[in-house]
Amino acid sequence: MEKLGEAVDSFSSGLLGVPPDQANFILSQLISIPLSFCFRLLLPARRVGETVRHVYSVLIGTIFMVACFRWQALNVLIPMILIYGLICHLRNSPNLGKAVLFASLVNLSLSHIYRQYTDYGSYKLDITGPLMIVTQKLSTLAYSLTDGQNTEPIPDDSLEKQKVKEVPSLLEYLSYVIGFLGFQTGPSFFYNDYRKFIRGESYVPFTFTKPNGETFTKYPSTLRVTCKNFVQTIISAVIIVKVCPLFPVERLAEEAFIKKSSFLFKLFFCYVSTTLYRFRYYMAWKLGETVCNASGFGFRGWRPDGTEDWTLVKNCSIEKLETATSLKVVFDNWNIQTALWLRHVVYTRIRDRGRGTNAVFLISAIWHGFYPGYYVTFSLGMLYVTLGRKIRRCIRPLFQTSDMGRAVYGVLTFLGTHLALSFGVSGQILLRISRVLRFYHSVYFYIIVLCIVIYTLPLDKMVKVAEKKIEKSAEKAAEDKKSE
Repeated sequence: MEKLGEAVDSFSSGLLGVPPDQANFILSQLISIPLSFCFRLLLPARRVGETVRHVYSVLIGTIFMVACFRWQALNVLIPMILIYGLICHLRNSPNLGKAVLFASLVNLSLSHIYRQYTDYGSYKLDITGPLMIVTQKLSTLAYSLTDGQNTEPIPDDSLEKQKVKEVPSLLEYLSYVIGFLGFQTGPSFFYNDYRKFIRGESYVPFTFTKPNGETFTKYPSTLRVTCKNFVQTIISAVIIVKVCPLFPVERLAEEAFIKKSSFLFKLFFCYVSTTLYRFRYYMAWKLGETVCNASGFGFRGWRPDGTEDWTLVKNCSIEKLETATSLKVVFDNWNIQTALWLRHVVYTRIRDRGRGTNAVFLISAIWHGFYPGYYVTFSLGMLYVTLGRKIRRCIRPLFQTSDMGRAVYGVLTFLGTHLALSFGVSGQILLRISRVLRFYHSVYFYIIVLCIVIYTLPLDKMVKVAEKKIEKSAEKAAEDKKSE
């Protein structure tokens, strides 16, 4: 098997001109696109049934997993089977979701620790990436089964929609967890959505009546959304190869760069380099979306105006994120499926919203791994959320009285959002705490200082005083106008 693996590595690396781990990932995803078209066109549910579609998905997913990761695939297969046994054993227990979340996170954590111990700071692609997606799917399914035990409707519509009342068969379970759609880098998705896709229930036509009374039936098309995502994948790849090397994030922590660069240039370089770094994720996620959409998976339904909605497995919105004027918009459009997973298994399970938000950031940090830089980033994230709500509640109304005020507010919030974002995510990229602190010290911890100032300022009182002054000025202007 090792010789066969070396042959695969040599062929893929030589073909694409990149390291074997990246070459195997790219090649397997590219091959998955025509296989996804075949899945949709040659194996529709109405023709071959569910079983054949499940077998097809599991077979391809297993082949790619073994070809890319070889013996590391056992790190997915063995825990996955053990957790299936746990699900069957606790199927009627209210603690099923908690037990599976804990077990899957422990397994993922062991993989993270082993990777950090044997190859600290490396960006080499290994089984840890797919295992992160598997962790999401296992815990999501477990909590959906827990919710399915509740015969009463759940007030939260998203939880009610994802209820699963019966434990899937082993084949259905394997197809959901290690099927080739979204296995390597996502997107993750809910079991009910996947089951509807396999059964052919989600890919439905839209029928409407023309003004002349004629009935017209329209079927969703995968071609446009697949091409759009693939084009975004290619653009991201070009940026990674041609532009990213000009702005390496690692330079932020280099002594020579810190000594020679001015404060403003460091901020500029941090913004540009972290923005470009995100295209690594954009490329992987858009390629994953392309694979899913080519098979017909990802179609949410028809909008009221008759247009197609392909956002079911969408993982990011590049244009919305890069033009965001608040960190809420950033969080809503970055790693969307992971955010939905965290909401499903963490946030909605905790009544206190403040504690729920903090728990989301903590579980997200553990899910990512144990590099110190991750915890710096997610700690800042918790602080950003708190301050963002305060700023929006207290300061935003002051700028909404005129078009000029709204424009100024938009510019200021864009700058603030992206400076805070680049400062925060630099920790997640630099990884080592010494490098993170070296960079933060070189820019005087300015974002942290600003956050502390904003947090301690009595903004509510200050805004009330300002509002009273504005009201008095308006009243005085009105009186002057009357006297004239």
